[in-house]
Parts: sequence; structure tokens; C-alpha cells
Amino acid sequence: MEYIAIAVAAFFIAILIGITGVKAQTEKQKGVSPEITLTEAKNVKRADIQQRLQKLADSKPPAVNKTGAMCYSTAAPPQKVQYICPKCGEKTLYTLAKENEEGSDWRLNNFIEYELDFCRREAKAIKGISLSLDESQFCKKCTPDLKSPKLAVVVNYEGEKKPHRVEGITRSDLQLIAEFLSGSDVHTDEYDCETPLKKHVKRLSELLGVDIKLEKSTEEKTE
Repeated sequence: MEYIAIAVAAFFIAILIGITGVKAQTEKQKGVSPEITLTEAKNVKRADIQQRLQKLADSKPPAVNKTGAMCYSTAAPPQKVQYICPKCGEKTLYTLAKENEEGSDWRLNNFIEYELDFCRREAKAIKGISLSLDESQFCKKCTPDLKSPKLAVVVNYEGEKKPHRVEGITRSDLQLIAEFLSGSDVHTDEYDCETPLKKHVKRLSELLGVDIKLEKSTEEKTE
């Protein structure tokens, strides 16, 4: 009886150890998604993006019929906007000058107030390429002499020391990049209107720094 009791106890201990090991392995796998890890760690080559974009340019555009909102109201530009630099922490105040006076741009105030946060979120959500935003032009400490600051996107390709940089980035630009890298063939703008992503390949080639051959009809529509 004593041997039987010891054997039964050893059996249950082995089962408990096995269950604990499986549980620990499962929790470890839940904490790290292999797909996300590989995507974020991968710094693609420019040729890879060029090949994918050329494939989109040569593809047949999908049929879309979603026109989006026809009527919408735009928010009035804020009189004052405070920008906090994520790099140095310095605060920069942008104010609108009186009518017919120089020194302010309502479009800049609108961008900082309504679009900049969206651009930040969109850039962080982009997978499959090493991409970052450069906001330094909005900071008076980082760029004190610049009168017309713009948002820039920086793309780093594997094997290249000099990154590709484009200034004057909008939320639509970042959305185009996200849609392209996700494999979508449709672009949805901020008013929920859909267009074939193929119509935007020229802008995508500028944003991503790759040269592609465009069909004549595509060149005419995107200029």
C-alpha cells in the first residue's frame, strides 16, 4: 500500500508540473505576438517597397461607390495654440494676428490643434517599415528662425545610412502609407469617401522615396 500511495502521489505531481509548464508557456506567448514582433523588428529594403508599390500601380483598381459625407462644417481656427515639443519639452505659443496683419497662419493653428495628434497616432500604428515623425520645426527652441513650420516623415531603409525625409506631411499622407502597408487597395479619407488606392501611387512614391513606372492615365489623374 505504501508503494502504491507513493506512486499515485508522484503521478499527480508530474501532472501538476506539466500543467504549470504549459500555462507558463501560454502566458509567454500571449505577451508577445510573433507577427507583431517580426513586423516591428523588420527594417525593410527600399527595393521591397518599390516592388510592392509597382504591383499596386499595375493592378486593376477596385470598384468603389462610397462617396462619404457631402455636407460638413469646419471648426474655427483657435486663437491660441500651445505646442509642447516631445524632444526638449519646451512650450511654444502660436497666436493668430489681427486681420490683415502678418505673423500668424490659421492653417498652422488648425493643424496643431486638430491634426497633429491624429498624425502621431497614425504614425505609431504603421507596421512593416521603420517610420517616424519629425516635429522639430514646430518648436521655437529647436528651430528658432523658422517662420513656416511643417511636419516631416522620416523613413529608414535597411542598408542605407541616409533616411528618406519628406516635409509638409498631412493626416491623409500617413493614412495612405498605413493603407498601402496593410495591403488595402482602397483609400478612405477623413470624410469617409473611398477611392482606389491606385490613384494615390504617385504620392505614395514621394512619401516612401521609391521610383515606379506609372500608367499614363494614372499620371494624369494624380497630378
